[in-house]
Amino acid sequence: MGNFKISYRRAALVFLGWTLVSIIFAGISYAAAIGENNKEFGFISALRLNLVQFYVWAILSPLVFRFSRRFPIELRPLNVRNLLLYFPALI
Repeated sequence: MGNFKISYRRAALVFLGWTLVSIIFAGISYAAAIGENNKEFGFISALRLNLVQFYVWAILSPLVFRFSRRFPIELRPLNVRNLLLYFPALI
């Protein structure tokens, strides 16, 4: 399965990075809710929603990067087989 060693420090930095992105987007979501005069959608709800969404991205990102390294899309010459593999992966 390849070299899948990851240090605790690196894992903590990745976790903190995605948490920071979640907090930033929670603020944006909360501001958008206030702009739409939605009093029911508080900051905690926005934070919860964004934490779930971005932690899913954090979990799936290594798979996406590994897939793109294993099946690169070369333009010259065009590798049609690898390009066709991306369409099912998009879903």
